Amino acid sequence: MQDDADESLQLSVYALAAQKELGCAASSLVFVNLENGTAIESRRTPKELSEAEEEVRMIAAKIAAGEFDPRPSGACAWCSYQSICPTQEEPLPRPTARSAAKVN
Repeated sequence: MQDDADESLQLSVYALAAQKELGCAASSLVFVNLENGTAIESRRTPKELSEAEEEVRMIAAKIAAGEFDPRPSGACAWCSYQSICPTQEEPLPRPTARSAAKVN
């Protein structure tokens, strides 16, 4: 669990948001397990936050260009990108040989 917290892009994004939007430098970041109340603390250096910001910029640019690999999960119902996600597209019906012959 400590490795997850230390490598979490999500926690880095929260730290960046606090810094940029609130003018607060996060001294530590914490994951809290809501099932049992345990907490795992992590820290970020300015260099790590800068790297995380660049990673977010690259990911955002790829999404804007339609270049992303969706990973379907239970979170899909809440995803803001459903309207452009290839996993959410409904396949077009394929014509049968019989209906294709009628068209010709």
